[in-house]
Amino acid sequence: MARKGLSKELIIDTAMALVEEEGYNNLSMRNLAKRLDVKAASLYNHIKSTDDLNSEICIKIADDFFHAQKASMEGKSPQEALLALANAYRKLAREKQKFYEIVVMLPNSTNEALYEKRKSLFFIVMEAVSKFNLTEEQKLFWQRNLRATVHGFVSLENAGYFTIPTINNDEMYNAAIMNIIKGMEADEKANQ
Repeated sequence: MARKGLSKELIIDTAMALVEEEGYNNLSMRNLAKRLDVKAASLYNHIKSTDDLNSEICIKIADDFFHAQKASMEGKSPQEALLALANAYRKLAREKQKFYEIVVMLPNSTNEALYEKRKSLFFIVMEAVSKFNLTEEQKLFWQRNLRATVHGFVSLENAGYFTIPTINNDEMYNAAIMNIIKGMEADEKANQ
């Protein structure tokens, strides 16, 4: 039953495929071992624990979020960059819905790499907010407001809310982000 070529990368990729096909609740070392045609104990030669596996999955997904948001902002005005960042986030959260739930819902981990990756997601939003002429306190206020709005909308949308066909979700989402931008612009104007 031993399988040559078993690696941490193969285990993580297979775990991600399992989550995508069967959901996070069906991810276990036993199911993963079965999928890989190995004994569960063999997995522990490459992955320390279930928590370690969860952290590795989160790192990969958080990295996707970071790069998608970073690329979306390049060469844009502050307003365009913030809207593009919010839309990149929403797009990826919808495309990778099962993984998004894992990244956001898992409790804080002691895994240093995951901690750093999560920090990068905070800093990418701060980068977008910092394009506006705001005080440090205002930047923190607006990045929290933006993150809460985006996460709240995406979570409700992914859960099946917002299904009234006469309301365009894209317009509603963009209006929410534009309201944040207007608030930032008002603070920016008051700072002059």
